[in-house]
Amino acid sequence: MPPTNIASQRYQEETRQACQQIFHWYGPVVNINPALFNFVVAAYERLRDRGVPLAGEAVEDFEASYDYEEENNLPHFVDGRLATSAGSIDALLTDIMKSTPSSGAAGNL
Repeated sequence: MPPTNIASQRYQEETRQACQQIFHWYGPVVNINPALFNFVVAAYERLRDRGVPLAGEAVEDFEASYDYEEENNLPHFVDGRLATSAGSIDALLTDIMKSTPSSGAAGNL
């Protein structure tokens, strides 16, 4: 048996924990949209702060939303976790995936 690399195992565990915090897992389904949205917010802030010109209708819409959040003391970043009082989100999404006709791996759940 090859020797184990404790540093590598620790790195893998830290990476797994970071992914669990950033991506939201619901059974076999992962919601990456909040992470993507938060990346856009961070990118926008960095580009804006460095004076990089941003233009276009999508940027204007984003800036209007961003400014609204600023004016109303709302956070720019989202958590994006799904919740329901109907029961377990994992069970609910699994049932939806099983009952939705589709091709590919999702249809095999």
